[in-house]
Amino acid sequence: SRSALGTEGYELHSGTRLSITGATGTGAFYGTRTLLQLLAQGDRIPAGRTVDVPRYKERGVGVCACYIHISLPWLENLVREMSYNKLNQLLVELKVKSDAHPEANTWGYYTKDEIRRLVALGDKYHVEIIPEINSPGHIDPWIENRPDLQLTDSDGTKQPSRLDITRQASFDYYKSLMDEYAQVFTSRSWHMGADEYMLGSDFAKYPQILKYAQDRYGPNATPQDAFVDFVNRVHDYAAGKGVALRIWNDGLTGANTVPVDQDTT
Repeated sequence: SRSALGTEGYELHSGTRLSITGATGTGAFYGTRTLLQLLAQGDRIPAGRTVDVPRYKERGVGVCACYIHISLPWLENLVREMSYNKLNQLLVELKVKSDAHPEANTWGYYTKDEIRRLVALGDKYHVEIIPEINSPGHIDPWIENRPDLQLTDSDGTKQPSRLDITRQASFDYYKSLMDEYAQVFTSRSWHMGADEYMLGSDFAKYPQILKYAQDRYGPNATPQDAFVDFVNRVHDYAAGKGVALRIWNDGLTGANTVPVDQDTT
């Protein structure tokens, strides 16, 4: 009934007895973290009362384990440290071993059972594990062995770090990776990166992107409309599964005429 405490707040009261009260199990859990911190300072708990409600709904840590491999025990210890400090979201950009696309099982990756173990630990410690597969840029860990999906510049050179967003096969490939991740991640958020698609290059080197945008959105469309179109299609696919889309903002330059779906974070 203590609705003012919200989903993560608690009251700690220390007198002749000690009590922790929360409106939810998560709130009560965070009260036990404060108790542990008090015990770490000495063998006595000072008398008194405090009410602690978080100011920010999302308190997170981000880890990129995509180009380097970070051990599972390190990630598990991070979850425990996060919960001790009342942090509740861990964004992980990492590779899960693919059954549908074995050619992608290069670089460092984690098995599905390893990720299920990490997600279960997150549930125990009230840390939501949010997955990220960066696209359509920085996707070389996934498509280095799929030249058919790599963007080709005007000189005919394949770009393994850039997904060809003009091809339906590229979107289908990305959807299939999302489907595999849904087998192990339980978060209702999905992060697709979407940053730095043209890092070190520019849309002018890929005339097929402008053609795709104009064919789809008319003669006034810009190449970035094709980029936003890809983001929005991922958004719609995620939304169809009850999952909210997140992206980095530095892929958006304002050169688009097609807006990003408004409920994208």
